[in-house]
Amino acid sequence: MLSKVKNLVSNNQAMAALALLKEDADDQWEEAIILLQSSQVQLSNEKTQQLISSEEAQRRQNQINAGILTLLGHIEQQERSSEDITEQLKGQFWKPELQQVTQNDIDKSVSINHSNITIGNNTDVVIGSGNKIFKSLGRWQFWAIIMVLLVIGGTLFYGGKRLFAQQENTTVSLTSIQNELAKLASAKGENFTQQIPELKEKISAGVNALNNDNYDEAIQQLEEVAKSAKLATVYQALEDAYLKKGDVKQAYKMRQQALRINPAAYAERSLKELKGKTINLLAPENGGSMKAASDPKMAAIADQNLGKLYTGSNNWIVFSFKDEQEAELHSFDYYVPSSNKYHIESFDLLVSNDSPTDNFTSIGTFQLENVYLSDQPFQHFTFEPVKARYIKFQINAKSTTGVYMYEIRLWGKLE
Repeated sequence: MLSKVKNLVSNNQAMAALALLKEDADDQWEEAIILLQSSQVQLSNEKTQQLISSEEAQRRQNQINAGILTLLGHIEQQERSSEDITEQLKGQFWKPELQQVTQNDIDKSVSINHSNITIGNNTDVVIGSGNKIFKSLGRWQFWAIIMVLLVIGGTLFYGGKRLFAQQENTTVSLTSIQNELAKLASAKGENFTQQIPELKEKISAGVNALNNDNYDEAIQQLEEVAKSAKLATVYQALEDAYLKKGDVKQAYKMRQQALRINPAAYAERSLKELKGKTINLLAPENGGSMKAASDPKMAAIADQNLGKLYTGSNNWIVFSFKDEQEAELHSFDYYVPSSNKYHIESFDLLVSNDSPTDNFTSIGTFQLENVYLSDQPFQHFTFEPVKARYIKFQINAKSTTGVYMYEIRLWGKLE
């Protein structure tokens, strides 16, 4: 597999190389692969919109190709942990624009055919068209340049896996799944139609099990359906089952499958749909948005991602809710995937009804446990219900150099 990936890179097919690598490599390398895919998509978009010169595009394509080969080398040698390599690649490739790249963008992307990188059987490495950037490098020179690029990258960090809101109405209805199944049947024809009765039975059993909190049974039935019928609504129901079971990583994968099939599966919902229901008020599909922050990168902690963000040790961020409506708030979640000396120690929650910058009053200070809890990876904090239009999240940490941040969720009802 790794030799095929190298050949694809040599033939100017970076996206195809990354897709093959993502399919066959261990899960521990997925975050690094997604980062490189997002960088390639962003480069393609900037070239299409003519936002960068051809020379700059060539330079960045060379960087991405080199990043793929660097990752391949570490996968082959297994000398360093995947986390170390991912962090190094983030230092080289991460920039805020990558937050806008979705899995659907990656899936639709085509290979970039305007650059070339070849590693010969002997010692030469040729990058570019032969008359740009470098003509020929010794292999040791090539890897030396790559290491320099990795070292001089920034320390901005962000990780790539999408997360989601756990709310009263996340379970997809039986009717919506059956409607989607009917559309698929009409598209696939008579042979598929013969499977419909059995699929409907499994869908009904899976949804009923989910509604009765029998998550293992729901997962078993719905995964059987997914083998024959790739329906976004089925994967949404599986996401909900895994999330309520506490397996947030598997739930993420189900969400990604749903988005691949239907990019609008998690489109922002109307105020009428949301009012009066307990929801994650910070989720983008529920209308949550950043209004002010000491570091704008902190918006990533509420963007439905499981990955980590590196930021200053005493930063803060203010969010509003759907259409800046007032909401009644009652609890808060913070994701802790493992013990780590760079975790925050505690956080303050403050609310305001006036503006994103003035007249905040404290809800309280909340202490985190620096440990992964298998039954509750999102540590849950409750407080007396309070009505507000804005919430401020202020972190507290012993570290003076910076901290890792993870996903947050705020539970309440829109008024």
